[in-house]
Amino acid sequence: MSLPNLPGMYQSGGEFAESRYNVGMKPFPQDQLLQIWAMASVLGLIPAVIAYRKGRSFGLWWIYGSMLFIVALFHSLLIKPKAQPPPLVQENIEPAEPVLPEGTKRCEHCGQLIDALSIRCPVCKGEQTA
Repeated sequence: MSLPNLPGMYQSGGEFAESRYNVGMKPFPQDQLLQIWAMASVLGLIPAVIAYRKGRSFGLWWIYGSMLFIVALFHSLLIKPKAQPPPLVQENIEPAEPVLPEGTKRCEHCGQLIDALSIRCPVCKGEQTA
């Protein structure tokens, strides 16, 4: 059983021909398709960079921006930055004074460790008060 041979559907050799059903429909040229893909890839960088600066994934936003540029652009402009994690070290806490070995004290003048009963510092020769 063979398919019906409609006039104007195919030319000899199987090439696509225009008929009354497909007027003006020709295959899309590959060079134009490549140019559209390249332009979409470059435009996708804009929302990706904006979202990356707000703490989001660059790669996912690049794909999103390449596929839906206008939507992704407004979306990346409207999203809020991710909350920064609390710092691991608090800045206002001063370190505790180290415990001095038993029987020693710090010199009042130079800060060196000296014997607790010393009257004069052996390093700077400064006189110690009681």
